[in-house]
Amino acid sequence: MYGIAIVQVLYGVLIGDALSMPVHWYYNVADIYRDFPPAGITGLQYEAPKSTHPGAFMDRSSTGAQGRGTHVGDVIGRVINHGKKSKWAMKGTHYHDAMLAGENTLNALCA
Repeated sequence: MYGIAIVQVLYGVLIGDALSMPVHWYYNVADIYRDFPPAGITGLQYEAPKSTHPGAFMDRSSTGAQGRGTHVGDVIGRVINHGKKSKWAMKGTHYHDAMLAGENTLNALCA
């Protein structure tokens, strides 16, 4: 009875995540309109993220553990975000840099 509903909900999670992925962690609507003119993310098509993010803080985050810290360690690059550790240290890099339009984030894939 609930099987179809559960599948539909999971599809909704994956579709919503893929549509919103380029603007994850944007906190200013004006930044969305600037980066995705003329109407921002409309949900009418999948978009790839920009290479930079206006509020990115990856350059201050640890690559070997959670939270803020150094770039010593390789959880980033080896366990997740394979091959992208060098981008983690670059100021302003989008969290989903190099993801393709329509791809899902780790959050959705763990749902």
